[in-house]
Amino acid sequence: MSEIAMQIIRLPKGIYEYDPHRPLGKRGGFGQVYCGRTPENKNLAVKKLHLTAADAAHRELRIANELSGQTFQNVMPFVDAGEDAESGSYFVVMPRAEKSLQDLIDSGAKHTPAEAAAIMLDVLGGLLEVSNLVHRDLKPANILLHPVKHQTELASW
Repeated sequence: MSEIAMQIIRLPKGIYEYDPHRPLGKRGGFGQVYCGRTPENKNLAVKKLHLTAADAAHRELRIANELSGQTFQNVMPFVDAGEDAESGSYFVVMPRAEKSLQDLIDSGAKHTPAEAAAIMLDVLGGLLEVSNLVHRDLKPANILLHPVKHQTELASW
């Protein structure tokens, strides 16, 4: 990532950088996800939310804060979430996924029924792990393969 383009954000649990010129995927209804990193150069996904101070109690922030620090089998972990004091913008920080189910579909790769069933079971497992929440935007672009666990995981709450 280019050092010049990086923006620094300060959130409740840490300081992160993201490149506003390197989006990860298409802009969504709640925000845009960008390439980011920790001060130790670990890759992250930094979602800049389309919120104002009046929306600060927004569902996306509440859920990110509620799930932050918890460990799940099939749900993408949240690293941090909140308002950057300097910019006044709101962010959600997560590990960067390898790819999405949409990427897999777009690649044209063929999968056996057993492989497709395994993916669906992982998605179902994620929904069961956070059964007190309703996803509201479940789609292939939001089903992510996490680089550490190498299994499908749910994200973009």
